[in-house]
Amino acid sequence: MSEVISDQSYRAKPWFIVMTVVVMVFWVGAGIFLVNYFYLITGSYTSKSVLAALAGCVLLILLTVFGIWEALAFWRRFQLTLSPQVITQVTGPETHSLSLDEVTDLNWLSMSDEIILNSPTDKLRINLDHFKRRDQHAIIAFLREAVPLEKQEKWEPFSEVRRHSIDPDTPLTTREWLMTAFWLMCTVSVGYQWWTESAWQWLVVVITGIWMTIRSYRGA
Repeated sequence: MSEVISDQSYRAKPWFIVMTVVVMVFWVGAGIFLVNYFYLITGSYTSKSVLAALAGCVLLILLTVFGIWEALAFWRRFQLTLSPQVITQVTGPETHSLSLDEVTDLNWLSMSDEIILNSPTDKLRINLDHFKRRDQHAIIAFLREAVPLEKQEKWEPFSEVRRHSIDPDTPLTTREWLMTAFWLMCTVSVGYQWWTESAWQWLVVVITGIWMTIRSYRGA
């Protein structure tokens, strides 16, 4: 087993920030729709139903903005550091360290996308979905080298599910290509509906379809 040479540090990918922004766009669209709907019914922008819909959407938008702020704060404070001696994970105000010499077993969980390192007195969870694909590859390679193979469990099913994390250059399978084509066709179809009907609800579905198409193409 080759020796791990230097420390490696990784930050969380900001996908959760993107999701909260999408949610905020949704609430803005929902607010415009509801205000316009109740205005057509009542004929007044000062009616109780219009004002209630506007107040509710403004409240939800403010809560989403707060969520974005919290997500940014989490991202700034999140860091995973791998060294030949110890693994350190900083999450907000908490710092969790585990010495590699004390690791009794390493579990590769294919369903939850987690890596769990156990010691006689402690446990450290690393969620691969928090990191970019190239960082996932580096983290997996580090742990495969740093922890004796006899202490690693469930590697075979994990390696089958997370092929693209282990090797980002792995080509897509026929099934993955078919799924990518499926999501692309669905996105184009819904995009046409949005273009012809000019309904904001279809735009939300289009954004979701684009996201699913990209994930499928990347083998995620």
